[in-house]
Amino acid sequence: MEFDKLELPNADDLTSDDEVDEDIRNALLIHGGVGSNIPESDNETDRLIDILDAVEGQDFYTMRDEMGEILGVAGVEPDYSHDEFRIHGIVVHPEYRGSGLGIELMHFLERLASNKNKTYIGLIALRQSMNFYERLGYIEQKQAHAALMHKHLS
Repeated sequence: MEFDKLELPNADDLTSDDEVDEDIRNALLIHGGVGSNIPESDNETDRLIDILDAVEGQDFYTMRDEMGEILGVAGVEPDYSHDEFRIHGIVVHPEYRGSGLGIELMHFLERLASNKNKTYIGLIALRQSMNFYERLGYIEQKQAHAALMHKHLS
């Protein structure tokens, strides 16, 4: 596998009529704005712009096979704090889920964090992903300083 940082355009620089680079398009569509409430759009470029807005400020890494096909992506904030590397989301292409690629992607991110002399990796895991992270040694912070909260409105 190859891992590389993908330079993303600024969402403000794109319009609905613009063509988006194929690598950027594929990476963003795989990512899908994970963890964000991005509405569906009839215009693909509008959807890509919404995803770019959601990942603004993040470094975006791709995992590729030997043919260059993007198999997974990760959005990270490597300098979240002096000792913390923050993962905002990892996504493996649906066709390759369950094949161990998510583990490879996480190991890459852990090496990246270590190379940046970070001592801590933080992430917010969806309930359905918690077992995945726990198998990799991540533990749930029971005494977190913040909580995800919601309220149903009638």
